[in-house]
Amino acid sequence: MRKQRGRRISVLTAILVFVISFVLFGCDKKTGDSASSETGEKNITATATPTPTAAAEITEPIDNDKVLLDKIIFDNRQAMSIATHLITVKYLGTETNAYGVKVYLFCPQRVLKGTLEGEENNIIHAIADDGESGSFVYGFTKEGEYLLCLEKHISVYEPQSTFIFYDNVFSSEDDQWSGILASAEQIATETAGSVPPYYGHAFSVSTDINEIIDFATNVFVVKAENLLSASRYSTEVFYFTVTKTWKNTPVNNGQIYIRVPEGTVTLGKSYVVFLADAEETSAIYTVAAKTNCVFSLEEAAGIPAIAHILAEATPYTPQ
Repeated sequence: MRKQRGRRISVLTAILVFVISFVLFGCDKKTGDSASSETGEKNITATATPTPTAAAEITEPIDNDKVLLDKIIFDNRQAMSIATHLITVKYLGTETNAYGVKVYLFCPQRVLKGTLEGEENNIIHAIADDGESGSFVYGFTKEGEYLLCLEKHISVYEPQSTFIFYDNVFSSEDDQWSGILASAEQIATETAGSVPPYYGHAFSVSTDINEIIDFATNVFVVKAENLLSASRYSTEVFYFTVTKTWKNTPVNNGQIYIRVPEGTVTLGKSYVVFLADAEETSAIYTVAAKTNCVFSLEEAAGIPAIAHILAEATPYTPQ
């Protein structure tokens, strides 16, 4: 009886130990597995989205045409800015002028900067800015269209205005043509009024004596003292002494130089002259019109408008 009770207690004890062990260790393992699984899931979640790298960033594609156009405009902005004229033209051909210089002939198409007058609207006479005589080839093609950066020069002694074109020549065959034109228009707007409309002294195109008298900024009575030089422009530069003034006061205390048409002045004689302003760097005057600007005293006496000037002119005394 005692032995059987002892066995029962032993069996019960063993069962109790087993149950307690199962509960304790089984739960720990399950908890550990669950913790490991949860940790693992977190690790996977954390590494599922990789950190972006510089190589993976989205960037705008490079516009090579714009880069090239920007460089073209950067290289040519100054020429476009200082030019008196920006004009698209068609190339007509060349001729050689009386001085042996090659002259390029263009038909204007579109004026982006500056203004054209008279015959310039039909044909532009242009020379290269280095004054080349034809040894350099610009590669113009007949009827080809180009954008030129030009300087307009006027002279009362020349039959027409002369344009000097810079080396900055653009062809309509260029892939950047439309962009170049748009940029040229913008630069023309930005620089409006910053350069003169032309270089040289303005002159009257009239042959009417009264209109020339009104236009002239200087009207003097002068005496021809010496011939300074003959010019390639079929003109002569004489040294004169101003003896009387009617309009304005002469520079250089009345010791002046006047470029006159060849054959119009004789040494020692006196003349009534109608003049434009003197050169900024010298005492050389130009005549105010292509004709009817130099009259001997004998001629002047027979023309009422000029005889009136002779009567009113006052003696000039150097200061």
